[in-house]
Amino acid sequence: MHQRELMLRHKDVQYKRGVPTRLAAMRAGPAIWAEQTIQKANPNVCRADVERVPELIDHVDELIDAGVIGGDQPDAADFQIAPNVRLLMALDQLRPMIDGRPAAAFAEKVVIDFRGRVPAGLPTDWIPSTQPAAGA
Repeated sequence: MHQRELMLRHKDVQYKRGVPTRLAAMRAGPAIWAEQTIQKANPNVCRADVERVPELIDHVDELIDAGVIGGDQPDAADFQIAPNVRLLMALDQLRPMIDGRPAAAFAEKVVIDFRGRVPAGLPTDWIPSTQPAAGA
């Protein structure tokens, strides 16, 4: 799906600066293209990243279990990892594979006030099973 079409599909998104969604969508193309070029992003890379989410959340759970992160006093590692988990939780399609896990509780403890939410927009065949990993 073209970026402009995707932005227009989510008409419930309103920019806080007062820019109408339709105008923002028309102007977003060059910014999106530049970001994709800088990040070397393409559908194959994005799909691979999405497919790795369960593995990455498993690793966060392991770090919590080992006491590396998630202690009583947050440290630098907590402040780097928790916001990333919290951001993944903002995606409606990814949240079910994180909710109820130690990584989710950890992220919500460190990043208390997070208002973002991203409605479904990824191709459904990119989304891994929400079955928990063995031992999770």
